[in-house]
Amino acid sequence: MTSYIVQARLAEDRELIARITACAAGEDVARPAEWVQDHVWQFAVQPGWCCTVTDAGGASSAITDEMIHTAVLTLLARENPEPTPEPEPEEPASEPEEPPSGTPPEDPLPDPEPDPSPAE
Repeated sequence: MTSYIVQARLAEDRELIARITACAAGEDVARPAEWVQDHVWQFAVQPGWCCTVTDAGGASSAITDEMIHTAVLTLLARENPEPTPEPEPEEPASEPEEPPSGTPPEDPLPDPEPDPSPAE
């Protein structure tokens, strides 16, 4: 169950914030300490973190590095979504070329072969 006091403590937990910052730096986040501070409440309310800490008697060290890494990647993906590729423009259908004036138009299909006459 969510506990706002636990979440508030997570938002101020220096060791947890340092671990999140280390993860963000490993993901090449520009100015990772500032980025983490800007997102500290989003980390504090991550699904499962409150219960994990409560079950561990309040120890934020129970939040695993994998949980931190997943949260960092999730927040980065929300900030920097993959661009949707633009569809290729369709080429307009080409119009058949007009024959030069005075030239009869070409017959697009050859004359069909005559039916063979029945043998007598």
